Amino acid sequence: SAPPDNNVDHAAVNGNGADGVGNNDHQQQTINMLKLLTSTGSSGSYQNNNMHPGDNSNMMHNQNISATGPYPTSIHRNISNQSTIDSGLSRNSHHDLSDPAVRRMFGMGSSSRGERQRRLRLLMDQCETVRFPFKKRLILANMNLSHEEIPVDQICSDRLGTALYKLSLSGNRVHSIPDQLTVKLTGLRVLDVSQCDLHSVPDKWDLPSLKKLNLSHNRILKCPSQSVFRGLPQLEHLDLYGNKLTCMSSFSDPSLLSKLEYLDVGYNHLTGIPEEVANLPSLKTLKCMNNLIEIISAVICEKMDLRVLDVSFNPLVQPPIETCERGLHSMRRYYHCLKLEEMAEPDFQQQQQQQQHHQHLLSRP
Repeated sequence: SAPPDNNVDHAAVNGNGADGVGNNDHQQQTINMLKLLTSTGSSGSYQNNNMHPGDNSNMMHNQNISATGPYPTSIHRNISNQSTIDSGLSRNSHHDLSDPAVRRMFGMGSSSRGERQRRLRLLMDQCETVRFPFKKRLILANMNLSHEEIPVDQICSDRLGTALYKLSLSGNRVHSIPDQLTVKLTGLRVLDVSQCDLHSVPDKWDLPSLKKLNLSHNRILKCPSQSVFRGLPQLEHLDLYGNKLTCMSSFSDPSLLSKLEYLDVGYNHLTGIPEEVANLPSLKTLKCMNNLIEIISAVICEKMDLRVLDVSFNPLVQPPIETCERGLHSMRRYYHCLKLEEMAEPDFQQQQQQQQHHQHLLSRP
């Protein structure tokens, strides 16, 4: 075949130089480039010292490559390889983990209290300056904040408290929700306290405008009490996925959750779904996957106007697992067939009695 038109050394592009330079050299080049990119305050150049003199590749050959200039083909290929990046971090490759820029690059939380406070003030100022028609959203997720570092007074202040639309504390090990956040944010619509290492929730809530509450991925042992739901009259979306719940007794009073449309209690320790849940008038989506549920009652399947009922990954006995895997329609048809059999059973028994009586008459001399 005809030789290629360009003058690029294809052996170098594929990771092997003409004189036997292997992938290890290119991975080392990648690690060196990462060191350069993640260092702060440096505007120097990168000197390629890993190429052999015999390599005729015209991509990189004893040249100074600027940190903002184009990347060589071989290094660009390896940068996209996540395993190479991970190996570079795991080999003590002189990354300064105390540098905020490095920590943000690799999705890590702030290491120092001063850096967290600086970011916190910046986010608070940005949220306070938002004006109508834009909504005030305060996202303090994954900042490694403790319970004491949450600026409760500022959040609940007259300037921000009543106008705040969304508050997210997700990913901070706060262990408990500050009591003021559950009673003073009267205009709050969305509250996200997932992955906060919560073991319980406050008993007193007064958030008349709250529509979405995310309590997922915590260690909550008991379902929120009725006093909690009494203070959330507009709640439409409740996420309790990934906790340690053992029962759902708090849903016995449907008047407290008359507008609830979405309920997720998946990945808990539930052994059943109480029939009182069927009295929730607006519920459309019920997710109970990854629990210890054996029976889904006919009331749940037939009486509720559900669009989604997810009971996957449960040791189901009734309806059978095969029926549940086909969806809600098959579960309803299963119970409908059982009812038909129960209705036909008295007639069948009466017919058997008549046949026995007729045989008895024929057997008489």
